[in-house]
Amino acid sequence: MINKEDISKAKGNRNAAIMFLLFAVAIAMIAILILNKAQITGLHSLETFESDVLVTGSSPDQSLSFETIPNFVARTGQEVRLQVQSNKKDVLFSDDTILFEISQEGTIEFTPSEEQVGKHNVWIIIKDDQGHYYYQNVVILVEG
Repeated sequence: MINKEDISKAKGNRNAAIMFLLFAVAIAMIAILILNKAQITGLHSLETFESDVLVTGSSPDQSLSFETIPNFVARTGQEVRLQVQSNKKDVLFSDDTILFEISQEGTIEFTPSEEQVGKHNVWIIIKDDQGHYYYQNVVILVEG
């Protein structure tokens, strides 16, 4: 005969099993994010700064991304070169700025001129062939 105590123990074991599975899934997701983390090279030579707002967005499944590009200062006459790498291959990079044209490989390369001095809000966007996308707003402060 099954009593209330046995039912209570069974429910407790079921809840513990569910919590364990949720924890395992969370750990697996973190591991995937770490392994797939995209990288940006070239930032070591730039002065970066914090902003109150970081705007990013992605397609609902959040399968596409690149490492956060910090806001940075670019000086007139000095070349800026960054390499943005997506967590997936075969993506298309684009931007919305007159400062540079990001290459299809994710290279940002430009030398700011005196006419470009000021604050620039730049959108970097990546898309894959399945319609997934990811974007980020970066503030570039060009100083003379």
